Amino acid sequence: MKKTINKQSFGTVFFENIYKFKNIVPRDDQKPVLEYKSGKLAVPAVPGAGKTTIMQALIIELIKRGTTPGEILVLTYMESAARNFLDRIKKACPGLSELPHISTIHGLAYKLIQDGNNYSR
Repeated sequence: MKKTINKQSFGTVFFENIYKFKNIVPRDDQKPVLEYKSGKLAVPAVPGAGKTTIMQALIIELIKRGTTPGEILVLTYMESAARNFLDRIKKACPGLSELPHISTIHGLAYKLIQDGNNYSR
């Protein structure tokens, strides 16, 4: 379910220019990530290649295009990476009333088990 989001609810800093935030200038190999429209997306790369930065830019761009933050799922391997990612999104988008789901793979599995939605009969 897509919903239109009022730019004013995020404050002017959020929408002034997505690429000015932290001076994000995508490299040629990162540009296809920002052109993502729908479906699954995996961004494999070596440490320090800019995955978190470009994924943060993508999430902000998706929200700007009208995607509800609750429809976005980000999975990381490490808890510290998930916290770092969530902190970056909160800082970049201070007016969001709902945040994307950002978790480790293990945290998602635990949540599924905890909710009892991990099987069908």
